[in-house]
Amino acid sequence: MLREILGNTEGADLYAVIGLIIFVLSFAGIIIWILKKDRGYLKKMKNLPLEDESLTSKNTNGENNEIK
Repeated sequence: MLREILGNTEGADLYAVIGLIIFVLSFAGIIIWILKKDRGYLKKMKNLPLEDESLTSKNTNGENNEIK
């Protein structure tokens, strides 16, 4: 069914090429973005779920609330 729909559409191969280009550019952009990040920041984010410290957040009154 899909071949019938795409077979009748002019320029269907162009859509595939455009989709592939968008995917490759997005993938390359993410890889470049990761490689440009500060190594210390990445290490901190990597270890964040493993930290045993309690998190604190401030509510609207300015008081600290501990999250355990």
